[in-house]
Amino acid sequence: MSHYADLSFSDEEVITLFLFGVMDKHREIKSIDEYADRHLRDGFPRLPSYVAYVQRLNQVADVFAPLLALIQQEQETRDPGQFWLSDSFPVAKAPSKAIGLRRV
Repeated sequence: MSHYADLSFSDEEVITLFLFGVMDKHREIKSIDEYADRHLRDGFPRLPSYVAYVQRLNQVADVFAPLLALIQQEQETRDPGQFWLSDSFPVAKAPSKAIGLRRV
């Protein structure tokens, strides 16, 4: 865990902010972070820096595939035969050995 990791901001909060941003039609992580900082800070007073948020988002990225599968399964039981198209929103991950080589 790097010095950017602020565990006072929970995984649930990281995921919630990401989903809020996507639902509000933000397609870049930077845009989601700026949106959260401007409009959601009251609800998330421990919002980490952009770098820390990206790091935490990368740590929970594996949650999104099963979450999408669960949502699709739930929708299928509510509306059988309904066609769903899911757009991917990749989260960039650097190889662990490249993290120490980055300059800020």
